[in-house]
Amino acid sequence: MWLSHHQFKESFESWWTDCNVQGWEGFKFMKRLNFVKNKIKIWNKEVFGDLREAKDSIVKELVSWTTLRWVVS
Repeated sequence: MWLSHHQFKESFESWWTDCNVQGWEGFKFMKRLNFVKNKIKIWNKEVFGDLREAKDSIVKELVSWTTLRWVVS
């Protein structure tokens, strides 16, 4: 889903280069991953919204439909 979004690749590249960390290569890599992870969480909510709320809403609707089906039958 993220990779198919038109802004993701540019955003990821920007986040990766924006994180300037000093230290040995393994440390810098881990810090960059953590930085990008936090940026992705924010970006995901801004672009796709809160998916938990959407899922809960769909599940409630499905439950109501299955309950209604049993009442009508």
